[in-house]
Amino acid sequence: MKKILFVDDNNLFASRVAELIVRKYYDFETFSCGVKVDRKVTDAESRALAEIGIDSLGYEPTHINEYAGQKFDYVVVFTKMAMKYAKMTIHPKPMFILVDEIIDNDLTKCYNARNKTIDSVEHLFDIGAIE
Repeated sequence: MKKILFVDDNNLFASRVAELIVRKYYDFETFSCGVKVDRKVTDAESRALAEIGIDSLGYEPTHINEYAGQKFDYVVVFTKMAMKYAKMTIHPKPMFILVDEIIDNDLTKCYNARNKTIDSVEHLFDIGAIE
């Protein structure tokens, strides 16, 4: 089974959404992490996650250093900062920048970020960038 790592800034939103969507609908071993894990999920993010079945109660984000030295078939990043740290920490074949992560306490922006994350990940599979 191929392994895919999703990386964003805090591992609280985009990377978790992507990890769980791909795990549910595609045949991949999935992981997610952040390059700085210095905050908790906001109430707005928690509501946006709950609507797609992701429980954020008690969730502890994973730092990218937990995956240093591991091999992945794909690393998907969501921000320029995540790309910078992923290149220094993880050395797989391809990397893709998808979207700049939108994290905001505003519920509408959280829904937009969630939907954009799902659409972007699905697009990678649709165009064959991830097989």
